Amino acid sequence: MAAAASETEIKDPFADEIRNFFDKLKKCYAHDYEGDFNPSNFLKSCDAATQNALKDAEDIKSASKNRPVHYAALYNDAELLDTLFNYQADMTRKNKLGSSVLHLACCAGSADVVETLVEYLKSPDDQNKLGNSYLHCAVLSGSLDCVIALVGALRKKFPDEFELRPALKKRNFASYTPGMYASYYEDVTDWFRENVE
Repeated sequence: MAAAASETEIKDPFADEIRNFFDKLKKCYAHDYEGDFNPSNFLKSCDAATQNALKDAEDIKSASKNRPVHYAALYNDAELLDTLFNYQADMTRKNKLGSSVLHLACCAGSADVVETLVEYLKSPDDQNKLGNSYLHCAVLSGSLDCVIALVGALRKKFPDEFELRPALKKRNFASYTPGMYASYYEDVTDWFRENVE
């Protein structure tokens, strides 16, 4: 009994938080992670510096060069995204296709995290390697909530730079505009008609 009590006393207070984090990561990486990913081995190597474990996890990459922040956005996991932010994860990092965390959040229709991610932008008009802007991705998700959250956040952060009408006409490298993609979603099209400056 005394041995069990002493083990409890020296238990790392952050171990459960990090195990939960790696359980989520393992599920996310399952489909395209190259190499062996063993959360428990990683945790053992970080016992002395558990606080830095999440920061170190930023160096783990998948075949698509997605990082934990990309997966948190893609799977609309605001809690994981917040945890990564608290451990200084780079919210502006891009993956192999040049998509930022915000691009993936928009593609997933993650309205909950879009407003937060806009705060990290330096420009309202970043395009990935396919030429898709944030608005292209939000419209392609088919989520009206995501489109509204994105447009509202961009207008608030960039009041002098972001205008909806020109943004709707911006072409990607396949010559499609967000306005063209919106034609597939009646509610998104209707909202654009009512809200274009």
